[in-house]
Formats: sequence, structure tokens, C-alpha cells
Amino acid sequence: MILIGMCSAEEGKLLNKGVFPKFTLTQPTVPEGTTKWVVRGTPGLHWSCELKRVPNTGGHKHAGGPTGKLSPKSGTIPSSGVVTGIKHKTPAVAGDIELKYKIGTTSGSVYSRAMIAGLVELPVTSAIERVGITKTHPQSHYGTQAMTAAIVSLAEKYYKKFSKPLGVNDISLIWGGLFDHKATWAAPHATHRMGVDADIRTKDMALSTGHCNAWLSFSAGVMKSNVCRGR
Repeated sequence: MILIGMCSAEEGKLLNKGVFPKFTLTQPTVPEGTTKWVVRGTPGLHWSCELKRVPNTGGHKHAGGPTGKLSPKSGTIPSSGVVTGIKHKTPAVAGDIELKYKIGTTSGSVYSRAMIAGLVELPVTSAIERVGITKTHPQSHYGTQAMTAAIVSLAEKYYKKFSKPLGVNDISLIWGGLFDHKATWAAPHATHRMGVDADIRTKDMALSTGHCNAWLSFSAGVMKSNVCRGR
């Protein structure tokens, strides 16, 4: 039974009905999504909450990172014993964000998890060479099942024609979201967030700019290509 603490808004509704659920400390959403929370405690107590990014989550192996925006961040517990309407807007970067709260002398943590669910890793086959992997982003070849299947099909055709593997550069990170391939927590990648974009690196492509040769986008069962220009 939790009478003092922070929980999701849905769990808070159950508590108000006298139902005590098994509390989930981590609430999922998408990058630039919103999680909703409630604070419970003795009326008159001061409460506060601060945000902290959990290191090495979302496919990012570098320090720092945005945490999003929490509103409100602090206040006084009203006579009802419940503070509602607390919202956390997650950043464009995927990962776990800790909401470290303090209610009177009681402290604890809950988490917002910003991620694109369902992404799968592009397999390594004789027809595929995964390139562009870095220490700061070691898991950079994740896409939707449809996208990865389309790349595998393309690679097999390429291998059959040229007798060498297709070089596949960035797709998306393991949890999707903003892909800051220069480890600055910002673009240049404007796309590569949902697992439906990939950079293809091969000298045999007609489209070439040096960094990568072609940018592929997969949507509604259709694969589109264009010159890669920092997408």
C-alpha cells in the first residue's frame, strides 16, 4: 500500500477508488510525448520533483542529454492529499528520464521512458554490411519490421548483381527518437527517428555525395530513394 509517493495518473485514479494496484515505476511514452503523474501525501507537506536523464539509455552512450519539461515541479499537498495534473513532456531524444521526488521527508523515483516500440535490428547477412557504428551510438541499425525486411530484400538483389554486400549506414537507434550521430544531442539527422529511414553507402549507386550515397524512406509499403544530404 502506497499512501505517500508519486505514481501514474491512471494508478492515482485506482487509489481514489480504494484499489491498490501493483505500481509501475516506469511509464512509457514516445519521444516528445507526455506522461502524467500524481503526488500523494499528508496535506500541508511540501513536495518537489527534479528530472535527471538515466545514462546509457535509448541507444546513447555519451554524457548529458535533455530531460524534457515537468510542470508543475513543486508545491504543497492540498487538503485532499492528492496533487493531480503533473505532466512530463519528454525530449525528442529517446531514453529513460528519472523523476526524483521528495514529499516531506519521503523521497523516491519514478521514470518516463521515451521510445518507439517495436523496432528490430537489421540482420547481418552475406548481402548486408552494417557501417557507421560508433562508440557513442553502437546500436544504430534498428527499423520497423517492414523497413528491415525491405532492406534485406534490396540487399539480396544487390548482392546477386554485384557479388558484394550492400553497405547500410544509419537507420534508427534501438529506441528511435532523435539520432544525434555527432553526439551533440541535436540534429543534423532530421529523420531516422521512427525506424523508416536508412542511409545506403555504396559506390555503385547513381546517387552519391560522399558521406552516404542514397537515403531510403519506407512508408505505406513503398520504398523511396533520394540523394543523402544530412537527413
